[in-house]
Amino acid sequence: MNGIYWEAKYPRVLTKEALKKAQLDGTCKLQGLTDISADADGSVEFTSRFTSIEEPFLLYNVHTDEFREKMDELQENDILFHSVDHLPAEMPKEASNHFGSKLLPFVEQVVKSDFSRPYEEQDDLPEEIKNACITAHGKLTPDYAYITKLREANEMIARRSTGGDSESIGLHGFTLMLTGHLFDTQAFNKIIDACEKHGVSFRVIEWEIGMSIIQETRVTIQCMSMDEPELDQCRDSIQAICEEEKVKIQPAVGPAFDKKVYQLINHENTL
Repeated sequence: MNGIYWEAKYPRVLTKEALKKAQLDGTCKLQGLTDISADADGSVEFTSRFTSIEEPFLLYNVHTDEFREKMDELQENDILFHSVDHLPAEMPKEASNHFGSKLLPFVEQVVKSDFSRPYEEQDDLPEEIKNACITAHGKLTPDYAYITKLREANEMIARRSTGGDSESIGLHGFTLMLTGHLFDTQAFNKIIDACEKHGVSFRVIEWEIGMSIIQETRVTIQCMSMDEPELDQCRDSIQAICEEEKVKIQPAVGPAFDKKVYQLINHENTL
C-alpha cells in the first residue's frame, strides 16, 4: 500500500524499470498494489489510470505497460492494481455518525449567533468555531491576516524576481534557507527590499508556508549579482533583518546555476 506525500523533486518509490527488472530477475514478490496517494505518474510510476468504488481493480502488466479491466484476463506477470482517486472524500457511515455527533453541539450556537456584528464582538460563537473562521465580513480574520502578506510577497516576486538560466551566467551568488514568521513580521518583504536596494537579483528556490500563526514558514532564496561588494552588503542586510525579526538563517544548496558560474569562471581563467 502506498500512501505518501510526493513531489517531482523526490525519487519514486517504484519505477516501471525497477518492477520490470525484478520480474525478469525472479525477485519480484509484488502481487498487488493499492495506491491511495493517487498521484498520476507519481511515486508509483505506473499510476496512470484510476479506479472507482464500483470497479476498484485493474490488472497492470509492466512489460506491455498496459492495463486490463477484466479479472479473468489475469496473466503471469500482472499486478492487481487499486487506486480510487476520490477515496479520501468517501465517508463511511461510522465516520459520518462520529463527525456528526461532534459537530451537533455547536449547531444551535452557530445558528443563533448574530453575524451582523463585527467578528471581534461575536462572543456568542463557540471558541472552536470562531478560531476556525478564516474570513468575516469580507476580510481575513486576525489569525489568518498573514495570507494578505503572503499575497503581497507573491506579487513582489512576480514584479521583481529575475534570474532565469540565460541571465545567471557570470553572476556571483549565495543561497540561504530562512525559517520563521517571515510574513506576519514582514521579514520576507524587507529581505526583498534589501535585494532591490543593492541591485541584487534573486529567485525563490522553494518554500513551505506555515498555515497558522503558530507554524513557521521556510523559504530557500538564491541571491545573485555581478557586483561582489554589493552582494556582500546585501548578505549583511539580510543577516541584520533576520536577527531583528528572530528569523533563523543558514546556508543552503542552490540549483544548477552554481555549476554554470563555476564552469564560466574556470573557462575565463584558461583563456
